[in-house]
Amino acid sequence: MSEFHIKMTPQLEHMLEYISERLGIASHNQAELLRELATLGYWVVFQSENGFTIQAQKGDEVQRLEHHLLHQLLQQAEEREEHVRITLLSDEVERLEKMMHEPIALAPALDGVLRRISRRERTLPTLQWIEPQ
Repeated sequence: MSEFHIKMTPQLEHMLEYISERLGIASHNQAELLRELATLGYWVVFQSENGFTIQAQKGDEVQRLEHHLLHQLLQQAEEREEHVRITLLSDEVERLEKMMHEPIALAPALDGVLRRISRRERTLPTLQWIEPQ
């Protein structure tokens, strides 16, 4: 496992103390704080890279997470999407149209899984950091 050192500025130290306190992580446990921040950061970057915007909502108020690096990732995702183009032959268009008007017969196992994950009462899993063994 690699080790790194960082020169702390008062502002950075204050931000890390604030985050540590809000997440309930002891101030002396910097490794745990780094793991949690890496997990959160990874999720934010992954979502942005896939074209999602990150927003916070409280009632009717919505705030979008703005950062120049996330903006770059969103632009790159949009550019990748613009280059996707599918060209169908006329017989493929006819087959597609026919398929869209017919009911879909899913395999029973797949149908069961889709029903379970689409339930409203289903809760999303919590993010956890898994220690390598």
